[in-house]
Amino acid sequence: MNPDRLPIAIELFAQWRNARGEQSAPASRPFSRNWDKLLEDAGLLSALDRSEAERDARSLAEAGWLELKCVRYRPHLIERVIIPLSSESRWMQAFNFQPPSDAEEQAIKEFP
Repeated sequence: MNPDRLPIAIELFAQWRNARGEQSAPASRPFSRNWDKLLEDAGLLSALDRSEAERDARSLAEAGWLELKCVRYRPHLIERVIIPLSSESRWMQAFNFQPPSDAEEQAIKEFP
């Protein structure tokens, strides 16, 4: 399974990158997003797109890329999507994410 071809995974990774600040340092908590908000941000508004995104998210969860938190007493409804800390490196490799080196970060900070 390649998450770099799935619209829901592309949007989730973009939000992960923005939240982590383009850094590869390990975080203390896993990254998560509300499912409905993620669908809206990805532009998946039709019922067909949403059902396809749900199927993709469940297959990513089965493959270990994601964790899904479902609504209590309604396991068929997704509430949150979580990128576990243990799989963040897999996401970076799948999307060819290269954080800036220490020298590049220093040059950016010193830029007038």
